[in-house]
Amino acid sequence: MDRNLERVSMKQSFTLTPPVALSASQRRQMSQQLQSLKSLDTHGRPPWASESGRTVQVSGVNLAGTAPSLALRNGAEEMDTILVVHISYQPQRGADQLPLSQRGFPWIVSTVVVHPDLLSCTKWSCNFSTKDLRGAFGILHTLTSVMGKFYREHDWVNFPNKGSGLVGDTNASVFISSEIIEAVRSLIQCVR
Repeated sequence: MDRNLERVSMKQSFTLTPPVALSASQRRQMSQQLQSLKSLDTHGRPPWASESGRTVQVSGVNLAGTAPSLALRNGAEEMDTILVVHISYQPQRGADQLPLSQRGFPWIVSTVVVHPDLLSCTKWSCNFSTKDLRGAFGILHTLTSVMGKFYREHDWVNFPNKGSGLVGDTNASVFISSEIIEAVRSLIQCVR
Protein backbone atom coordinates (compact mmCIF):
# COMPACT_ATOMS: atom_id res chain seq x y z
CA MET A 1 0.00 0.00 0.00
CA ASP A 2 2.81 2.42 0.86
CA ARG A 3 4.46 1.73 -2.53
CA ASN A 4 1.29 2.73 -4.40
CA LEU A 5 1.13 5.98 -2.48
CA GLU A 6 4.79 6.60 -3.23
CA ARG A 7 4.19 6.09 -6.98
CA VAL A 8 1.28 8.50 -7.01
CA SER A 9 3.25 11.19 -5.23
CA MET A 10 6.17 10.68 -7.66
CA LYS A 11 3.85 11.17 -10.65
CA GLN A 12 2.40 14.28 -9.12
CA SER A 13 5.81 15.75 -8.38
CA PHE A 14 6.73 15.58 -12.10
CA THR A 15 3.53 17.10 -13.42
CA LEU A 16 4.27 20.42 -15.11
CA THR A 17 1.68 23.11 -15.43
CA PRO A 18 2.15 25.89 -17.96
CA PRO A 19 2.66 29.40 -16.59
CA VAL A 20 -0.53 31.44 -16.48
CA ALA A 21 1.01 34.18 -18.64
CA LEU A 22 1.21 31.92 -21.74
CA SER A 23 -1.58 31.98 -24.31
CA ALA A 24 -3.12 28.79 -25.70
CA SER A 25 -1.15 29.15 -28.94
CA GLN A 26 2.12 29.63 -27.01
CA ARG A 27 1.42 26.51 -24.95
CA ARG A 28 0.63 24.57 -28.13
CA GLN A 29 3.87 25.78 -29.74
CA MET A 30 5.88 24.77 -26.66
CA SER A 31 4.22 21.35 -26.71
CA GLN A 32 5.11 20.87 -30.40
CA GLN A 33 8.73 21.89 -29.75
CA LEU A 34 8.94 19.45 -26.85
CA GLN A 35 7.53 16.63 -29.01
CA SER A 36 10.08 17.30 -31.76
CA LEU A 37 12.92 17.32 -29.21
CA LYS A 38 11.75 13.93 -27.94
CA SER A 39 12.27 12.54 -31.45
CA LEU A 40 16.03 13.28 -31.37
CA ASP A 41 18.50 10.54 -30.50
CA THR A 42 20.99 11.04 -27.68
CA HIS A 43 23.35 12.86 -30.08
CA GLY A 44 20.74 15.34 -31.34
CA ARG A 45 20.08 13.53 -34.65
CA PRO A 46 16.47 12.98 -35.76
CA PRO A 47 15.64 9.35 -36.59
CA TRP A 48 15.09 10.19 -40.28
CA ALA A 49 18.58 11.70 -40.72
CA SER A 50 21.59 9.62 -41.74
CA GLU A 51 24.62 9.58 -39.43
CA SER A 52 26.82 10.28 -42.48
CA GLY A 53 25.48 13.86 -42.49
CA ARG A 54 27.13 14.66 -39.15
CA THR A 55 30.58 15.14 -40.73
CA VAL A 56 29.50 17.31 -43.68
CA GLN A 57 31.73 20.35 -44.15
CA VAL A 58 32.28 23.07 -46.72
CA SER A 59 34.67 21.59 -49.27
CA GLY A 60 34.68 24.33 -51.90
CA VAL A 61 33.39 27.85 -52.43
CA ASN A 62 33.39 29.91 -55.63
CA LEU A 63 32.00 33.40 -55.09
CA ALA A 64 33.51 34.92 -58.26
CA GLY A 65 32.11 35.14 -61.75
CA THR A 66 28.59 34.66 -63.02
CA ALA A 67 28.04 31.17 -61.61
CA PRO A 68 28.98 31.18 -57.90
CA SER A 69 28.76 27.81 -56.18
CA LEU A 70 29.27 25.95 -52.94
CA ALA A 71 30.24 22.32 -52.38
CA LEU A 72 29.62 20.36 -49.18
CA ARG A 73 31.07 16.91 -48.49
CA ASN A 74 31.12 14.50 -45.58
CA GLY A 75 34.22 12.89 -44.10
CA ALA A 76 33.87 9.76 -46.25
CA GLU A 77 36.89 8.06 -44.69
CA GLU A 78 34.98 7.82 -41.40
CA MET A 79 31.59 6.89 -42.85
CA ASP A 80 29.92 4.09 -44.80
CA THR A 81 28.38 6.66 -47.12
CA ILE A 82 29.94 9.31 -49.36
CA LEU A 83 27.79 12.44 -49.55
CA VAL A 84 28.29 15.47 -51.79
CA VAL A 85 25.93 18.47 -51.95
CA HIS A 86 26.52 21.10 -54.63
CA ILE A 87 24.71 24.45 -54.77
CA SER A 88 25.10 26.68 -57.81
CA TYR A 89 23.57 29.90 -59.09
CA GLN A 90 22.30 29.68 -62.66
CA PRO A 91 19.71 32.38 -63.37
CA GLN A 92 17.74 32.62 -66.59
CA ARG A 93 19.01 35.09 -69.18
CA GLY A 94 18.20 38.67 -68.14
CA ALA A 95 17.18 37.69 -64.60
CA ASP A 96 20.22 39.49 -63.12
CA GLN A 97 18.38 42.76 -63.78
CA LEU A 98 15.55 41.75 -61.43
CA PRO A 99 15.57 41.90 -57.61
CA LEU A 100 16.72 38.59 -56.11
CA SER A 101 13.21 37.86 -54.78
CA GLN A 102 11.82 37.98 -58.35
CA ARG A 103 14.37 35.76 -60.08
CA GLY A 104 12.31 32.58 -59.80
CA PHE A 105 14.36 29.47 -59.05
CA PRO A 106 17.97 30.42 -59.88
CA TRP A 107 19.65 27.98 -57.47
CA ILE A 108 20.36 24.38 -58.38
CA VAL A 109 20.88 22.03 -55.44
CA SER A 110 22.36 18.66 -56.40
CA THR A 111 23.20 15.71 -54.21
CA VAL A 112 25.17 12.53 -54.77
CA VAL A 113 24.87 9.73 -52.20
CA VAL A 114 27.25 6.79 -52.68
CA HIS A 115 27.01 3.59 -50.64
CA PRO A 116 30.23 1.71 -51.53
CA ASP A 117 29.25 -1.41 -49.57
CA LEU A 118 25.95 -1.61 -51.41
CA LEU A 119 27.45 -0.63 -54.79
CA SER A 120 24.77 2.03 -55.19
CA CYS A 121 24.79 5.70 -56.10
CA THR A 122 21.86 8.10 -56.06
CA LYS A 123 21.92 11.48 -57.80
CA TRP A 124 19.28 14.16 -57.29
CA SER A 125 18.95 17.75 -58.50
CA CYS A 126 16.28 20.43 -58.09
CA ASN A 127 15.82 24.15 -58.72
CA PHE A 128 15.41 26.26 -55.57
CA SER A 129 14.27 29.83 -55.04
CA THR A 130 16.37 31.98 -52.73
CA LYS A 131 13.65 31.56 -50.09
CA ASP A 132 13.85 27.75 -50.45
CA LEU A 133 17.63 27.83 -50.06
CA ARG A 134 17.45 30.06 -46.97
CA GLY A 135 14.80 27.77 -45.45
CA ALA A 136 16.75 24.59 -46.17
CA PHE A 137 19.81 25.81 -44.30
CA GLY A 138 18.00 27.42 -41.36
CA ILE A 139 18.64 31.03 -42.38
CA LEU A 140 14.88 31.50 -42.77
CA HIS A 141 13.48 29.83 -39.66
CA THR A 142 9.82 29.94 -40.68
CA LEU A 143 10.28 27.69 -43.72
CA THR A 144 11.09 24.13 -42.64
CA SER A 145 10.12 22.04 -45.66
CA VAL A 146 9.15 22.14 -49.30
CA MET A 147 7.69 18.91 -50.67
CA GLY A 148 10.16 17.15 -52.93
CA LYS A 149 12.98 19.61 -52.16
CA PHE A 150 13.95 19.46 -48.49
CA TYR A 151 12.88 18.75 -44.94
CA ARG A 152 14.59 20.56 -42.05
CA GLU A 153 14.25 20.03 -38.32
CA HIS A 154 16.52 21.66 -35.75
CA ASP A 155 20.07 21.60 -37.18
CA TRP A 156 19.41 18.82 -39.72
CA VAL A 157 18.20 18.98 -43.31
CA ASN A 158 17.39 16.15 -45.69
CA PHE A 159 17.24 16.43 -49.48
CA PRO A 160 14.70 15.84 -50.98
CA ASN A 161 12.67 14.75 -47.92
CA LYS A 162 12.70 12.68 -44.72
CA GLY A 163 14.52 9.38 -45.00
CA SER A 164 14.93 6.22 -42.99
CA GLY A 165 18.24 7.30 -41.44
CA LEU A 166 19.70 3.88 -42.22
CA VAL A 167 22.70 2.92 -44.37
CA GLY A 168 21.40 2.65 -47.92
CA ASP A 169 18.98 5.57 -47.58
CA THR A 170 18.87 7.55 -50.82
CA ASN A 171 18.16 10.88 -49.10
CA ALA A 172 21.05 13.24 -48.36
CA SER A 173 21.24 14.26 -44.68
CA VAL A 174 23.27 17.31 -43.62
CA PHE A 175 24.00 18.57 -40.12
CA ILE A 176 23.80 22.35 -40.55
CA SER A 177 26.87 23.75 -38.80
CA SER A 178 27.52 27.48 -38.34
CA GLU A 179 30.26 27.15 -41.02
CA ILE A 180 27.70 25.87 -43.53
CA ILE A 181 25.18 28.59 -42.64
CA GLU A 182 27.79 31.31 -43.18
CA ALA A 183 28.90 29.78 -46.48
CA VAL A 184 25.29 29.68 -47.77
CA ARG A 185 24.74 33.29 -46.59
CA SER A 186 27.89 34.40 -48.44
CA LEU A 187 26.78 32.56 -51.57
CA ILE A 188 23.38 34.29 -51.55
CA GLN A 189 24.87 37.72 -50.79
CA CYS A 190 27.38 37.52 -53.64
CA VAL A 191 24.60 37.53 -56.27
CA ARG A 192 22.63 40.49 -54.91
